[in-house]
Amino acid sequence: MDKKSWDLDGYFKIITSNQGVFLTIYSPVGEGEKVNIDDVLIHVKERGLTDVNLDLIEQVVEESSGLPIKIGKAQEEKKTGVLIVEIMEDEMSAYLTIVPPPSGSSFKLTPEEIKDVLKKEGVSCGYDEEVLIDISIEPRKELNRAILVAKGIASVKGKDAIIDYKFDTHKDKVRFKENENGRVNYRELNLIENVQEGQVLAIKMLPTAGKSGITVTGKELPAEEGKDLPLPIGKNTYASDDGLELYASCTGRVVWSETKIDVESAYEIKGDVGYDTGNIEFAGTVIVGGNVKDGFSIKAGGDIEIRGCVEKAVLEAAGNVRIQNGVIGKGEGIVKAGRDVYAKFIENATVIAGEDVIVSEAIMHSNVDTGKRAIVYGGKKGVILGGRIRAKDEINARTIGSWAEVETSIEAGIDPHTREDISILEKEIEEDKKSFNELKLGIKNLVKQKEKSGNRLSPDKEELLAQHLRAQNLLMTKLRDTAERMITLQKEFSAETGGKICVFNVIYPGVKICIRNTTLFIKKEYKYTMFIVKANQIKLLSYEEPKMTKKKEGEK
Repeated sequence: MDKKSWDLDGYFKIITSNQGVFLTIYSPVGEGEKVNIDDVLIHVKERGLTDVNLDLIEQVVEESSGLPIKIGKAQEEKKTGVLIVEIMEDEMSAYLTIVPPPSGSSFKLTPEEIKDVLKKEGVSCGYDEEVLIDISIEPRKELNRAILVAKGIASVKGKDAIIDYKFDTHKDKVRFKENENGRVNYRELNLIENVQEGQVLAIKMLPTAGKSGITVTGKELPAEEGKDLPLPIGKNTYASDDGLELYASCTGRVVWSETKIDVESAYEIKGDVGYDTGNIEFAGTVIVGGNVKDGFSIKAGGDIEIRGCVEKAVLEAAGNVRIQNGVIGKGEGIVKAGRDVYAKFIENATVIAGEDVIVSEAIMHSNVDTGKRAIVYGGKKGVILGGRIRAKDEINARTIGSWAEVETSIEAGIDPHTREDISILEKEIEEDKKSFNELKLGIKNLVKQKEKSGNRLSPDKEELLAQHLRAQNLLMTKLRDTAERMITLQKEFSAETGGKICVFNVIYPGVKICIRNTTLFIKKEYKYTMFIVKANQIKLLSYEEPKMTKKKEGEK
């Protein structure tokens, strides 16, 4: 079984002083492991402690009381009192405890005397001179408490290499153009960034060396050098002779995949995707001049751009999917994008986007999941009607639902994948519990038969009992692992903040909204409203327009 966050291994400390050698053994917590006596004996040997009671060490390890037990002879007590030095396990700090001499004796310490004691115990550097002076002036003020007297110097890691990209890598910043009336035109997406042959794409700045450190015992702590980064050389790119600059080797579209830079020449189809073309699978961008017909598919390692309609087809893109008209999915159409989906309308389809779904006219009777936002705002309608829309950050539309109270589900504030994973795990746990109970009942019946027949069963039933026991153990392990996964997901679910649902015109009865784990069934019309969650309750505020990053004049 994996350790939980509260499981801690046992550990030990050995302190030497003029009073003797003291061993403290701390018990483990939860499923943590006990202290191994061999580890203690090795440490005793390394410290050069020869005059100790080995039998007593074994007893102290067995009891693990957490109390200091004397395992070696005391040294002769001096009038300067007893100075106990404790070096932390990481050797980055040392503490001094002053135990006073017998009653009536007076004593005084000098910084040099304290340093001598520290050196004998292995503390060779990092002394806090001010603290040592304070102790020497009035040592009695510092009696019977651990005082930090030495600190190590941690090593400093060098700076990592940096890649300075000479193009826009933040594709989550949608760059729309405004028309002459100041309105956003959702049909002009302007997301393709072209580069010319020989253009600089990235410049690399080399990593730097780090600065070494030292422990209080004088051990050098080597500094970690800054991590190097490879120049992200991809398709149709090349590096300079010194390996610090990356250039485009052809004119085309730059694609950033988080690990490399490609320059893609897009694959363009003048007409429809249908029987004349077959299914399309391409590493770069696919541009279709017409429609995507029923039953066909397009898979692209870059973007997909459709200048017509998408029928009952399947589109999958690592980047964006841009559909100039709309999707008529007929209940089976699927559009998946690693980033954004743009369309005029979506009807009877499933749409999954890693980031935004932006639609100008309507989403009707469709299931839409998006890792950031679902925006239905640009056209005259801007309506969400029927189906289920789930977005992590925001859902924004002109109208949601209809006067006919069409059942519509709107969910925000949680990543749809997290919601889906929790739902799947809940069903899996329920099914496994049912199977576990059936196995348990079967084992119980076989055991009863065995007891009634004088602790004997036929070979077939003995094998069946063994199979049931093995299956029960496997199912118990699976249930425990699934439950731990569920706890992790529920923590992620509970930790989420934010999420809002905005409606410009009206939201009708028949709509169910859910923000994080709070649900509200709409029973009357609301206009120009934003729904958020505060203190586990859905609150109504004034409508808030979707925020868009607009392309500035002259910006590349």
